[in-house]
Amino acid sequence: MQHHLYLLKNEASDTLTTYTYRFDDHTFSPANQVLTRLFRQMILAVESELTLLEAEYIDHQMVQLVGLKRAQEILALLGANKQNIVENKKENIVLSRSFRVPLTAEALHYFKRIQDLEELSAYRLCSDQTVKVEVYFAKEMKASFTGQEEERFLQLIADESLPIRVLS
Repeated sequence: MQHHLYLLKNEASDTLTTYTYRFDDHTFSPANQVLTRLFRQMILAVESELTLLEAEYIDHQMVQLVGLKRAQEILALLGANKQNIVENKKENIVLSRSFRVPLTAEALHYFKRIQDLEELSAYRLCSDQTVKVEVYFAKEMKASFTGQEEERFLQLIADESLPIRVLS
């Protein structure tokens, strides 16, 4: 029996349609190949429009998942540095760190090849100020498409034979 991924389709505005995958609605791990393939198809549908990366991570979770050296490599590859990292604190305790940088070809390549969607806690790939693809704390993954981008996305997931069911 084949399991399906359910994507919730929502008309976000007159020009944008959003597709949302909720992790809690499924038993798939964020490292599941079907999910990483779905994420890659979301990126490929809007790739030419992407200009900006916003990312948030929790130090100990990232280190626990990928190790200290690999965590440092990932953050450097994505463009994080002491000048652009913002500490998100509550009562002098750092809860997470975030950064916002121009999206480089290297960073885009990393996201297209990601093996576990939890390597970073939350991240957004944007076109100027519009969030196009987002993973939020392994709670949801979503993408916003114009009409032409939506057609491309649907064709990409069909070409990949991904077990997707779209719910309106």
